[in-house]
Amino acid sequence: MSVHVPAFHPGELLKELYLEPAGLTAGRLAKLLNLPRTRIERLIKGETAMTVDTAMRLAAFFETTPQYWLNLQTNFDLEQFVAKLDGPLDVPTTFSTLRDQSAA
Repeated sequence: MSVHVPAFHPGELLKELYLEPAGLTAGRLAKLLNLPRTRIERLIKGETAMTVDTAMRLAAFFETTPQYWLNLQTNFDLEQFVAKLDGPLDVPTTFSTLRDQSAA
């Protein structure tokens, strides 16, 4: 049995799991990370994606890893993309089919 756990925007998790419990504002975090305030504000509103630079700084500050933050973004992006698909992707062939045809 497979259980689907929805992907959340990394900014939403940043806000709910890190900022709010610590009593940090977006502006204060931005200052601590030496980032523009608007970058953190837009991130927690889901208006912008997690960047490598932001992930590196968040990882250093919260003692996580950049991969943690970037994986959150990747999972969110993938779920959003799949949700917009109207059926399977239109890919006319696969690598293995092409390889098998070349070998024949």
